[in-house]
Amino acid sequence: MIWKIPVIWEMCGCIQVEADTLETAMKAAEDPEGNIPLPADGSYVDGSWTLSSTDPGYVRLFQDAQTQKEDCK
Repeated sequence: MIWKIPVIWEMCGCIQVEADTLETAMKAAEDPEGNIPLPADGSYVDGSWTLSSTDPGYVRLFQDAQTQKEDCK
């Protein structure tokens, strides 16, 4: 049997921000509205791979036929 297991991992990269000061640029880079696109030069953060849940009941939800047609969210 093939199981659909939701996982999480981190990526890192650099973005360019135009601002008058470093502090202002760093604040803008926090991007609370999600307007800044993901960096094109992203790299996997070693050791960040993990299950999104260790609860079998939660993971079992991803086995539903309807859910299998969608991405893990």
